Amino acid sequence: MKTIYLWVKNEGWKSFDFDAEETKLALKERSIQIGDSAKIGYSAEIGDYAEIGYSAEIGNSAEIGYYAKIGDYAKIGYSAKIGDSAKIGDYAEIGNSAEIGDSAKIGDSAKIGDKEIILKTLFITGTKHTVTWYGKDYINIGCYKKTIKQWLKIGLSLAKNEGYSDEQIEEYRQYVLICEQLQKTIDKK
Repeated sequence: MKTIYLWVKNEGWKSFDFDAEETKLALKERSIQIGDSAKIGYSAEIGDYAEIGYSAEIGNSAEIGYYAKIGDYAKIGYSAKIGDSAKIGDYAEIGNSAEIGDSAKIGDSAKIGDKEIILKTLFITGTKHTVTWYGKDYINIGCYKKTIKQWLKIGLSLAKNEGYSDEQIEEYRQYVLICEQLQKTIDKK
């Protein structure tokens, strides 16, 4: 028997047999959507209004927050915690015991390692490439991953090699500076 946990008023988290008709009704009452071929691990907790995509995999004892959206083919490790209103992209992989904060957005095909704690994220669609920052002092721009200091030091030459215009170079420099300021707020804690 596969068991998932759903919140029941005045009772707290209650176990449900995933394949039982009672569970299907409980999911519908809570507006929880679980896509075809999705796999839900033992003792997983799923918040109301959560959406779990087609062929997604939720690990044992994982916690999926209220209004969270898990993309198609995404993999959530065991004991991972996905915050309320968080969005995990298609094919993304969240490691075992990782913690993703409320309202965080993890892009398609992103990979978050085991035991990572992600409190803030930033995803920008720029004029040339996407920019992602997960609060870990690294920024991904296109296919390059560098520390903030590295971007500030060699970003100009990299951008020129990639054919960025002067306007795009300034645009992406500003994105790096935004990430630098956000990183400072995390580093103070």
